[in-house]
Amino acid sequence: MKKQIKQTLNKGNNKKDKKREERANKPNVKVIVYSILALGFLALGFFVDWLFIIGAIVLVALNQRELMRARH
Repeated sequence: MKKQIKQTLNKGNNKKDKKREERANKPNVKVIVYSILALGFLALGFFVDWLFIIGAIVLVALNQRELMRARH
């Protein structure tokens, strides 16, 4: 019963909810770019020199930090 009352009272806050939903469905371009670059560094690490793996590790760490960051 209380849930239904809260839902009817919160109907005016739909703008915030819609914005939140739009951001949740929007792909994070930074994460995609970091991932593709990390895969490139991994390929270079296998085919050219093993030291390129360091670049992939750095990009994975940056990617993880970006994913764990709270998106407002």
